[in-house]
Amino acid sequence: MRVLIIFLLFLVNAVVQSQTVTVTVGSDGACDYSTITAASFNAPTADELLIRVAKNHTMSSIQILDDRSTSIYGGYDNCSDISVDGRTVIDGSGFTGPIFVLSEAIGVGSTGRTNLYLWNLEISGGNSNTDGGGITLTGSWYVSLWNVYMHDNISNQDGGAIYAKASTNASAIGPNINIRGNS
Repeated sequence: MRVLIIFLLFLVNAVVQSQTVTVTVGSDGACDYSTITAASFNAPTADELLIRVAKNHTMSSIQILDDRSTSIYGGYDNCSDISVDGRTVIDGSGFTGPIFVLSEAIGVGSTGRTNLYLWNLEISGGNSNTDGGGITLTGSWYVSLWNVYMHDNISNQDGGAIYAKASTNASAIGPNINIRGNS
């Protein structure tokens, strides 16, 4: 019985310490931030950051992500919407460079890596003079793509859709992924 009580106290303590912060990104007045970069670097500190990106989101520059576990969900009509319908388009055709830049995560978690989950997104129009037209990834990241369509991204070097230069523990997986027409 004593062991069970100690286990339950440990479990409750672990749950209490784990925290997720949810923020919204888009162009309507209900949104917390107007860019994914601003959300990534300015959202309150938490174990995991969940960014909900509305379909009315527009981009004018490269989106850089802080080295903390992050989930980016698309498919919301606006920042007040709570139901997912389709994908949010992340279009990089208005600037030169990759759409997402993820750099080295140092000393993050027990696995030494940072998690990035991309859900319900269409990533297109990235145009990089270096590596990675859509996503440039360096370091210890675990990337999971779910219902993501990547197309028409261009890199003048390696990785039209995704460029991954891993130091350790990097991987990318996911169902319902369509990657085509990238160069």
